[in-house]
Amino acid sequence: MTSYPKSKDCSSYRPSRPRKRSYYGNQHTNSKSSKRDENDKSTSAKELSNAASKNDKMAGIVQYIIVRGDLMKTMDWPVGAIIAQACHACTAVTHLFYNDEHTQEYLKNLDNMHKIVLEAPNEKSLNDLCTVLKEGMINHKLWIEQPENIATCLVTKPYPKEEIQKYFKKFKLFK
Repeated sequence: MTSYPKSKDCSSYRPSRPRKRSYYGNQHTNSKSSKRDENDKSTSAKELSNAASKNDKMAGIVQYIIVRGDLMKTMDWPVGAIIAQACHACTAVTHLFYNDEHTQEYLKNLDNMHKIVLEAPNEKSLNDLCTVLKEGMINHKLWIEQPENIATCLVTKPYPKEEIQKYFKKFKLFK
């Protein structure tokens, strides 16, 4: 038998080991716990079904983030500064369109948000995209960094993907 170190409060110390558990609970059951496990199974199935329906509603809602690639490549901005620009724009667009139905649906399931981060080659292409989105009545935020007064990032409010993906076909994923 293994000997364990003595403790002042207890006559012996035995480290606890994790008990083997199945997906729905304890494997070692008696009749009372079997009924409880069956209830746990049905509850878990209900929870999974509810989560799946939430994911189905949100599956098509996306948020596009377009950042300028030339900031890093030719203007030597650090990656962290570019990420900060995207974060500023995401926060701003969420605030501006907080009461929008798609934004609310997007925010209901924080663990399953879908963002697509694309790269605009330069400031002109970002501004051109802004103009096209305005013409298409697509709500967005063009982030202008101060005091430099340059456009660094554009973020759309959450939309169903099929409504807005056509505006972003010419952009590549940000790397």
